[in-house]
Amino acid sequence: MAKTMEEYFNDAFQEDIFNRKMAAVNLMKIINENNSSLTIALNSEWGTGKTTFIKKWINALNEQKEEYISIYLNAWESDHFNNPILAIMYAMEDFLVKVNNIHSNDITTAVIEVAKGLVNLATKGVVNIDKIKASLDKKDIKELYNEMKTISEIKKDLEKQLLNIKGNKKVIFFVDELDRAKPNFVVDLIEVLKHFFEVEGYYFILATDRSQLNSIVKKRYGEDISSNGYLRKMIDLDYNLKKPSLDKYFDSKFSYIEREYVKLKNIIDNLKKLTIINNYSLRYVDKLEIYISIIAPRLNKNLSRENHTKYLLDVVFSILIFIRAKDTVDYNNLINSKDKVYEVLLKYKMIDFEIEFSENGSPLDFNETIIKIFSIICDKSSLKTNLEKKIIINNISQGYYNFFRDGKLKYIDELEFLNGFDV
Repeated sequence: MAKTMEEYFNDAFQEDIFNRKMAAVNLMKIINENNSSLTIALNSEWGTGKTTFIKKWINALNEQKEEYISIYLNAWESDHFNNPILAIMYAMEDFLVKVNNIHSNDITTAVIEVAKGLVNLATKGVVNIDKIKASLDKKDIKELYNEMKTISEIKKDLEKQLLNIKGNKKVIFFVDELDRAKPNFVVDLIEVLKHFFEVEGYYFILATDRSQLNSIVKKRYGEDISSNGYLRKMIDLDYNLKKPSLDKYFDSKFSYIEREYVKLKNIIDNLKKLTIINNYSLRYVDKLEIYISIIAPRLNKNLSRENHTKYLLDVVFSILIFIRAKDTVDYNNLINSKDKVYEVLLKYKMIDFEIEFSENGSPLDFNETIIKIFSIICDKSSLKTNLEKKIIINNISQGYYNFFRDGKLKYIDELEFLNGFDV
């Protein structure tokens, strides 16, 4: 028995921690009920999993090649082309041949013909209002009529080429990362793609942060333009993708590290709290996971037994790697600039970071303790000398002394190891 569409999506969305499968299924129902064309803006903030959602959707479509052709264009990765026509050509040929297994000798030729049509439309440009007025004033509209007729013929030829490419299938054209690409490229790309938008059987999914896209349009055409009005001319439907659970995503990314490196549990718990407090993106969690996976074996080997010193070390290291993964300038200020310690900790909402710890049974104030530790870290030369002489720095307690003696700033050394990676 043949699979239903929903069954194909069940397979593609097996690891659906954000419960987004039904969003893709329902959007496909809208597409299947529409026999002309449709452009849907998939709206969600940067770093909230739009790309993952789209790729799962494409995987489901690729199992239904008898009915659908999927094309994927990453605007951010393609903005080096400068000319969006080249980006469209590349995406179309790549997916038609490699992904959709359309091994026709005519594909490359057809794509080139589409590109020619787009170039002709681009060079003709939008009909010039001043030219219309001038022609009407002169009562000589023959030239203008011929030019408009030429544009109409080019559009018909372009539509013919696009219909030949798709055959009897529906083409789902995904345009991703519009909120990350160069602003001028984004607008130029949309202006070119609009010639596809009304071609029967072509359906566009534009993945973007709508607020960012509005800003890009205003930057191009000026603050006076209604960006919503401009985009409404081309976008038929806006769909707001359900906001993901940062809590669940973090757990899914770090569960294997917690299983393999038990001694890192406190650090991972602290990183999770900090990530949620600061409401960072899923992309940031990905970066954090890469950092921890690189240094986890080294840390797990060097971490000491459970005691006050280790607990304090875990808290300090959590703060270090959390800020290191976000901003190297802030990280360097934290470990090198005594006068900027409080400013950096405040920026990353450490004052909201509720951790209770004590020394010899007496509770320690978190903010005061952490600020004092990082202030001491900044004075590395004095720290080294005093440790060698076993002098209690700045008359702080024995517990602090043990922290620096046992830690020997090894966590900072471990983080320096990350400098060799382009993450």
